[in-house]
Amino acid sequence: MCTDNLPFVSVIIPAYNEAENVVPCLRAIAAQQYPSHLFEVIIADNGSTDNTREFARQEGARVVHATTPGPAAARNSGASDAKGEVFAFIDCDCIATPRWLSGLVDGFTEPKSGAVAGEILIGPPRTEFERLLAGINYLSQGANLKNPIMPFAATANVAYRRDVFKKLGGFDEQL
Repeated sequence: MCTDNLPFVSVIIPAYNEAENVVPCLRAIAAQQYPSHLFEVIIADNGSTDNTREFARQEGARVVHATTPGPAAARNSGASDAKGEVFAFIDCDCIATPRWLSGLVDGFTEPKSGAVAGEILIGPPRTEFERLLAGINYLSQGANLKNPIMPFAATANVAYRRDVFKKLGGFDEQL
């Protein structure tokens, strides 16, 4: 892979009591087929009381403290401390495929692209609530982006150019 034109990416992961999920998530990110010197990983911790921060540091992530509760605030805290030209967001309970970062970055080859969303695949539903969500394609980026009232991209797999993210003012912390 030629790295001459690839951007530096900040992978930002909000976390709150994610000790069970943070290690598998971070190991999947460490295994990316994207040059490791071209991305950083930031855990934006929202006041975890378990071993989330300790485990994240052991896996090589930088941990920042989000003072305002909620995942939007945590994402914004991570972004305020990020160095990347691109901010890639994923959740702690997600396992990125090896080409996750490359796929998101590929979406920015068009200079006018300000954001890129990737599909979110879920495992078989285990509860009635999960079956309901699966039935309405709750995590389908395609369905979310076609929402006639307010199109959106789920933040478990989305990336923004730094300047676009800053111009939009980050995530709405009221949601």
